[in-house]
Amino acid sequence: MTRDVMTELSQDNPAPEATIARLDRRHLDSIRTATLAVQPTPSSARGGRWLRLTPRGVVAGSLALALAGGGVAYAAARQGWFATGGGAADGLSCVSEWADPTTTVLESTGGPWLTGDPIADCQRYQQLNDLPLLEDPVAFRYGTPQVYVAPRNQVPADADVLASGIEDAAVFELYQSVWDTVSGLGAQCYDAAEAPIAAQAELDRLGLADWTVQVEQRPADKQAGPCAAIRFAVDPIVEGGMAQGPGVTTLVVTPDSHDDRTDLSGAERWVTQLRDALETQVSDGCVALDQAEAIALVALGEHSAPVTPIVDNAASCSRAYLLPGGNAEITLYGPRSSQP
Repeated sequence: MTRDVMTELSQDNPAPEATIARLDRRHLDSIRTATLAVQPTPSSARGGRWLRLTPRGVVAGSLALALAGGGVAYAAARQGWFATGGGAADGLSCVSEWADPTTTVLESTGGPWLTGDPIADCQRYQQLNDLPLLEDPVAFRYGTPQVYVAPRNQVPADADVLASGIEDAAVFELYQSVWDTVSGLGAQCYDAAEAPIAAQAELDRLGLADWTVQVEQRPADKQAGPCAAIRFAVDPIVEGGMAQGPGVTTLVVTPDSHDDRTDLSGAERWVTQLRDALETQVSDGCVALDQAEAIALVALGEHSAPVTPIVDNAASCSRAYLLPGGNAEITLYGPRSSQP
């Protein structure tokens, strides 16, 4: 993080210099994820206000994720964001030595998906734990939706091996948008007419030509609300590992089925403040990626959450996604320096 960025931040950000000064340099360095270049997509135009803190059974960005191996909690200390002794049930477990997880608590790092690339994400979790990078890593499943990454010579013979590298960066960003509470699809309150148009516009923005939008009526036993719900027909993390496959290529719109929870009802105050900072200072502020990352770290303060900056030099401004659950997960897309 450069002095220039922090100077700009002090001018544009209402956070006082004392708050910035309290951020330990190790915290700034270690919570930062490896920045990965992805195929750029056009920058999205902001719609209306964000909609809700979306409840779901398993939240990728939550501190309360169910963990494999039992009884192992996420480390949310100043060192960074990772698990030791287990990984997220719908996230990643990164192991250097394999054993049957049904009988053994694996010594592993891991946590929520950071970029949609399981191998790159696991190498980052290894770095956050000051552990050697995995040699010749392979991503696979072993009887559950959980994704493991291990050295090739440790992969069990009956594992379901996944394609190497990033499977679909656009699908990963769509996932961020659907669950977002800042400015993505999940952050809006659309009526029945607007929601299908907005969902299709997001697919078009991300270049997902094979995806479709399906409108379904609210079940009679489901409580009504003023806003439409937009969800995946099949969760692309749990079922597809970010891959486009059968049933993973549909967004379902259900009109009049959600409340407009503009106060982030039920969230801790710091999560609400974090959302507001990302919305007003990043999404509305039109800043470069370095400054967006600095804003996110200042807004986090003493709290810890993964902050993942992903370079998109085709964009003129950064965009921020916040996936809250028991805690929060932040993904930023944008240009590394301000565009002319």
